[in-house]
Amino acid sequence: METVENITSSHAGQVLVLVGHPVINRIILLGVLVLGNERFWHIGQDVCAINVLKADAKDYTLESLNNTCHLSSISPA
Repeated sequence: METVENITSSHAGQVLVLVGHPVINRIILLGVLVLGNERFWHIGQDVCAINVLKADAKDYTLESLNNTCHLSSISPA
């Protein structure tokens, strides 16, 4: 969370895009939601999922979780 807080405080008022592996995304979400690591598998994180967070100082609001609607327009090979 220290890294996330450094990034968001350095870019206050800006829109940021962070790209990470589902494991890293879950860890960030646990920190944002102030949940313990025992809740790790209780957060859905599909590959290519989008999470939207709003940062206000060190306070975060989860606005969207595990959104994969952008993948529905991709047809299988």
